[in-house]
Amino acid sequence: MTALAWIQRTRDWGVFVFNRVKEIRNLSDVSSWEHVPSEKNFADILSRGCSAQQLIYLRWWEGPSWLSENPVQCPRSKQVPDEKTINLELRKSVLVNTAKRIEEFNWHCKYFSSYLKVVRMIAWIFRFFKNAKRIDVCNTSEITFSEFDHAEKIVIKLIQMENFEGVTDEKLHPLKPFLDQFEILRARTKLSFREDTDNFKFPIILPKEHPVVHLMIVRKHEELMHAGVSIVMNHLRENFWILKARKLNRQIIQKCTRCKRISAQKTEVVPSSLPKDRV
Repeated sequence: MTALAWIQRTRDWGVFVFNRVKEIRNLSDVSSWEHVPSEKNFADILSRGCSAQQLIYLRWWEGPSWLSENPVQCPRSKQVPDEKTINLELRKSVLVNTAKRIEEFNWHCKYFSSYLKVVRMIAWIFRFFKNAKRIDVCNTSEITFSEFDHAEKIVIKLIQMENFEGVTDEKLHPLKPFLDQFEILRARTKLSFREDTDNFKFPIILPKEHPVVHLMIVRKHEELMHAGVSIVMNHLRENFWILKARKLNRQIIQKCTRCKRISAQKTEVVPSSLPKDRV
């Protein structure tokens, strides 16, 4: 019954079963295959064992009598196939659940130490994919604005997928998050009716612990000529809502080597006491 189900059903079976079912279907008509019940199948006697007298009496080499009838009157089996046994031969598929954290995406954080380079690398990967598929082929020597914008959206989506559980995430509840047309999590603010950009009215929510977010803050800090915590945070808030942003900005700016060098206090040596012959 299991073998008959493999032949009759057009499913994606495993390699062993698929190759044999394909050959059977090519050489014969599927409708001509029937199931012989065990009590009518004399070939089973050879495998199950019987006496010599039974073997001669049953004439197993001739098969059941209904095979010689015209047309062949095959007995209909009432037996139901075991679906569990049949499905064991289905081809195994690898499924990726994008709702879970994508640990494999962290390689880009270690490969580059600059936010711009990370986004540009993703943009070049997407260009290669599109050119290989002959989709909107682009052969310019530089990344276009639309390519950079698309790559940045992809990076942001992957960051959110790694750290958040969607709009139902409890730590995002005070921000009243929602998904925009690109499935990016944004925060609702009181500036909905302001005539401004969507990023300003509904900033993109980002976590504080992701390394790419740290690179983003470093870039903004350097872009603003090594400005202080408040200035960097205010500029970032025009597009992004980073959780616990002030504390994170302070920690990152304090690690800036150039800022340390400029703001370093000169060391004062405490003058020692004069020797006895001078007093």
